[in-house]
Amino acid sequence: CLGDDFDEALLKAMTATGFVLPCRGVLLSLGPVGDKYRFSDEAATLVKMGLPLFATQGTAEILRREGIDCQMVDKMSGAIEKMRNGQIDLVINVPREYDAQGRPDGFHIRRAAIDFEIPLITDLWVARKMVRAMSRYTIDELKIKPLHAYVG
Repeated sequence: CLGDDFDEALLKAMTATGFVLPCRGVLLSLGPVGDKYRFSDEAATLVKMGLPLFATQGTAEILRREGIDCQMVDKMSGAIEKMRNGQIDLVINVPREYDAQGRPDGFHIRRAAIDFEIPLITDLWVARKMVRAMSRYTIDELKIKPLHAYVG
């Protein structure tokens, strides 16, 4: 997809795949400690956008230390129940470690997101870029232009 800038192009590309911008709540489960801190500005941006944040324990503890309001949820029951009842419409889950069956940490959260048809982002870099794009553009602001408007 093309856009006047990276954010516009990324948002167009994601919406072209069926991605729907969140409006009810975002679940964060952000892997290694460093990733949790690296995402703190974006988490604050989501809150400023009016989106409730739900976070797994380790993520919630660090976000709260950074002064970011979020509701802590259990990985297995709490997060999945909130997805099931429609309180969460975007999941950002960055794997960190493997469980006893050799599955990446957060397997059940990602599986539930897929089962409930909730957009899922598993890469920290993409998640950070998506939050920036969502904070800059609404779907109605995305411009549809002919190809020749972008190439010379």
